[in-house]
Amino acid sequence: MGTDVAGVVVALGAGATRFAVGDEVFGTADGSFAQLAIAKEEHLDRLRRLAESGALRAAVGSRYPLERVSDAVSDLAAGRIAGKAVVTVRGAR
Repeated sequence: MGTDVAGVVVALGAGATRFAVGDEVFGTADGSFAQLAIAKEEHLDRLRRLAESGALRAAVGSRYPLERVSDAVSDLAAGRIAGKAVVTVRGAR
């Protein structure tokens, strides 16, 4: 199940050259709902390169405490937040 994968390279197969153990990657791999997935190099890319090039957008741009919810609404309306704003409630789980 699943094909989208993101994580850290923990091992390399014979002949692997594009990545090193510890590289943060994303891409596709069959069975990616598992804790570990096996992917072909050509189906992966480096997260850092995409983030630095601006190809990725932040899902959460800012976090506001509940008492500043009006600031969150204002900042969203003014376009000062890249991504979504999250309002945190103390003690919530």
